[in-house]
Amino acid sequence: MEAMPGLDLNQPPFDLLDAAAHARIAAQVDMAFHARGEIIIGGGEPSAQVVVILKGQVHAFDLDAAGHEQRFADYGAGDIFGAWAVMAGRARHSYRADSDVVSFLIPAALFRSLLAEYPAFAAWFQEGLAVKGQLADRARGIELAELMVAQVGAAQLAPAISGWPTRPVSSRPGRACVRNGWTACWWTIPPIRSRVW
Repeated sequence: MEAMPGLDLNQPPFDLLDAAAHARIAAQVDMAFHARGEIIIGGGEPSAQVVVILKGQVHAFDLDAAGHEQRFADYGAGDIFGAWAVMAGRARHSYRADSDVVSFLIPAALFRSLLAEYPAFAAWFQEGLAVKGQLADRARGIELAELMVAQVGAAQLAPAISGWPTRPVSSRPGRACVRNGWTACWWTIPPIRSRVW
């Protein structure tokens, strides 16, 4: 049986499965449309399927003690969510469509069966969940920004400005030089003292 159009079973983690498993997925997978704002899986609730996004954006979030939404992750085309909800019996986070979403739904019973029959497929999800669990545990007491790793090359930095100011910046050293509304540099000019020899 041919896979459902748009569901690429040659991409991770489905590439860890054989042709027989691909045929089982193709026979049982369904498609769904989720309107913007729809809760696809509620936090703490079981899920009847694992979701693979074909098109759209999904936002994973938690509610803090005050009821404020705390962003956990964002998912887009090709991303998978709901695996933890199927494996553990309940979702750790809530998942809401941030745009209209078209997705593939892999039934929970089929997903559990594939995990049991294909150790490499199971390891892919278990390793990913273990790492996510460690990060979530650490995030409880640490700023989320400390958990993020960004390469400097990917940052959008303002160009460096060098040179001597053409007009006085301040009578006090260490004042910011503002150009076009942005702090472009930091002048630290020591007071000039004349010396008599």
